[in-house]
Formats: sequence, C-alpha cells, structure tokens
Amino acid sequence: MMNFIRKHLYYINYFFSSVLMQVKQSMMYRNNFFIMIFVSLLGVSTGPIFQFLLFSQTRGYPGWTLDQIVFLQGMVLLITGVYATLVGSAKEVFIRYCHLGELDRLLLKPVYSLYFIFAEGFTITNIGSVAAGIVIVAISAIRLNINLTPVTVLLFIACLLASFLFSLALDILFFCITVFFIDTNRIIFVFTALRRFSNYPLELFSLAGQILLVTILPLSIIVYFPTQVLLNQSGLFLYIAAGSSVLWFVLVIFLWNITIKRYVNAGG
Repeated sequence: MMNFIRKHLYYINYFFSSVLMQVKQSMMYRNNFFIMIFVSLLGVSTGPIFQFLLFSQTRGYPGWTLDQIVFLQGMVLLITGVYATLVGSAKEVFIRYCHLGELDRLLLKPVYSLYFIFAEGFTITNIGSVAAGIVIVAISAIRLNINLTPVTVLLFIACLLASFLFSLALDILFFCITVFFIDTNRIIFVFTALRRFSNYPLELFSLAGQILLVTILPLSIIVYFPTQVLLNQSGLFLYIAAGSSVLWFVLVIFLWNITIKRYVNAGG
C-alpha cells in the first residue's frame, strides 16, 4: 500500500515539476506570453459572442433559452479549457516521443509511461479559454438564477470526472493508433472533428444520434451533461453516458497495455 502511495506521489510531483518548468520558460518572454494569453482570450470569446448575436435573432436550439445557450458555450470554454491546459498537448508530446525515439527510452524505465506523457501535456496558453469560460459561466449563472445544492455539486463533480475520463480515453486511443502510423495529421483531424460534437446539445440530433452520443460514443458527457446538471435538467441518459465513459476508459487502458507491448519503433 505504501509503495502504491509513494509511486503515485512521485507521478504527481513530476507533473507539478513539469508545470513549474513550463511556467518558468513562459515567464522568460513575459511580453510574448501575455500577448499570447490575450490573443487566446479574444479568440475563444468570439464563439459565445457570435452565438449570442445569432440566436438573439432566431429561435436558437430547440428547448433552450438564449441565456442557457450562452451558459452552455461558457461551459464549453471552461471544461475543454481546463482539460486543454492540464494535458491538452499530450498528443503532440506522444508524436514527438515516437518520432525522436524518446518513447523507446521511456519504456526502458520502471515507470508507467502514460503518466509521463500526460504530465508533459500541460499548456499554459490555454488558460485564456479557462478565464473566458469562468466569466461567461458566472454571468450566465446569475442571469439564470442557478441554485447549487450539495447534491447538485456532487453530481457535477462526478460528471466532470466522467468527462475527463472519456477525454483521456480518446487521447489514449489516439496514442494506440499512432503507434502503428508515422503520419498522424489526418488522424488528429478525425479526433478533433469528433470532439466538436460535444459542443452542442443532444436536442440538435436525431434519436439515433442521441443514443449514439450517449452510449457507443458518449461525447455528450464532456460538456452537455455537466451543463444539464447545473441547470437541474439531467435524467437517466446522464448515468448511462457516465457509465459508458468509465467503460471506455477501462477498455482503452486495456488496449494501450496490449499495444505498447507490441511496440517496436516509430510506425511499427
């Protein structure tokens, strides 16, 4: 038990060391860093502003008010921004590891390789998305008069955990595919396109599409259901999507363990 705790404390310490190193590197060129944050903040803010201007003149999403739509867009920025900040560049790190032979050296060490790959996925420039998301969510929550109860908070936290587990599962699945291919540009495009489905309400899709996004490919757990929990509109589909996300994570970890044992070198 103590060995298990010490091992995970070591991984956590490595993550924070990696974060601290990147922050120090960013602070070496402070003007460039703050300009990048400002540009990122402007870039991510255009989405909610566009949605507000567009849907203020139309009916918007079926069953959603204008304030709820803006709240959803704020949640998109906040949740995806937090994930992108913590481990968002893990795919690029893994590609670099494969191409430069660093993965070979990593696999020789008595450590679990996924921890180190994700630990280096921290990207501080995505903090602009988090900041914009917090502001939009806070303003929208006040306008919607959202009431947070202990049960709602616990359910929201559980939903976020399921959201992050599924996002991690998608990244690990990408790692597994990358092991067998050298050119991954098209693969990244496919995964990026898939994740865009998580930015929209289930009500926009047909019944078959809703079932798909809840069960087989539970992208709805990333943003939609955490938003629904705060709006007190969650139902049975939430628990199905959360369960499917956990199952995805377990299966992908199993697939990773099989794939990495067969790893020979980049593209093989």
